Amino acid sequence: MSRLRLSLRRRRDEAGLTVVELTVAATLTLAVSAVFLPLMATSARTVRPMQIQSQSIDSLRNALAAIGREMRSAACVTEPAANAGAGDTLRFTTDANNTTYEVTYTATDGQLLRQVTGEDKVTLLETGLVNPGDAFTHIATPRRTVKVAFHFQPDPTRPVLDLSTVIAGRNAWHNC
Repeated sequence: MSRLRLSLRRRRDEAGLTVVELTVAATLTLAVSAVFLPLMATSARTVRPMQIQSQSIDSLRNALAAIGREMRSAACVTEPAANAGAGDTLRFTTDANNTTYEVTYTATDGQLLRQVTGEDKVTLLETGLVNPGDAFTHIATPRRTVKVAFHFQPDPTRPVLDLSTVIAGRNAWHNC
């Protein structure tokens, strides 16, 4: 019986961690943290600008899609004039939701703006445009198309990106 008590007492005395085991565990944790924490901080600093750039590009693509939707229902393009070169303004008359209205897109001072004629509200669609003077080109061959080209730099430390599309109307655009 005394052997059983002695065995139970030893098991109870051996439970837990020693100071040496705790010291080794703490040292290993510090060594691993010293290596990986700077790597994680660097990757976090690198990823944030890329996220901002990606969101800006998505926003500009959405603006291009909105211009395309309105242009496809356009009756005529007022500005820029057909085959007259590129400009920073796109103005056209369009039909949407049983309503005819004139809309103007302007690329100026690094911003893309949208305004419906007769309304005071001007909507800021995107910022970060550079050299917007050639944003819109009206091409009239037997068919009419509008080329939209944005030079885009959401982060001044990164290179300029080009985002463009060519839009042809469903309707036969005519001179306004």
